[in-house]
Amino acid sequence: MTSLENAVSQLEAYLLEECSAQQRVEACLRRQEEALLRGTPADVVESVRALETELATAGKRTARRQLVLRRLGAAWRVSGRSLTLSSIVERLGPAGGRVAALRGELRRALASVTKHGRRVAAQARYQHKLIGELVQGVLVEHCGADGTRRGGLVDAEA
Repeated sequence: MTSLENAVSQLEAYLLEECSAQQRVEACLRRQEEALLRGTPADVVESVRALETELATAGKRTARRQLVLRRLGAAWRVSGRSLTLSSIVERLGPAGGRVAALRGELRRALASVTKHGRRVAAQARYQHKLIGELVQGVLVEHCGADGTRRGGLVDAEA
């Protein structure tokens, strides 16, 4: 196996791993969305921790991707930084079919993660705003003896 074939094989393995990781991130985001909508505070905390754990693995995958791109770049005598999946597929020609298919799968996985991430963010913003409005509804402003404005809890029995 040539160094190029070896690097392409490593790229394919990386792409499979990245697709799987993105699917796990999406599953974490779905659990987080469900926890925000219907769960308890403990469910929300657990879903956030699960997502953080999954995201913590991204650094290793990034390092692996950079290594594979450097190897491909060396085989083609170009900078690994200049390579994209599209340019790799183009350089490989017919032999790049599997990389092209994996690129499409990764693109779909990333689009789904982005969609779910935005939905979770919107739900979190909504809940943050709602909680703020509830707190403001419970607090009553009054002036202290020194003339400063202070908040106080509403006397529910008054």
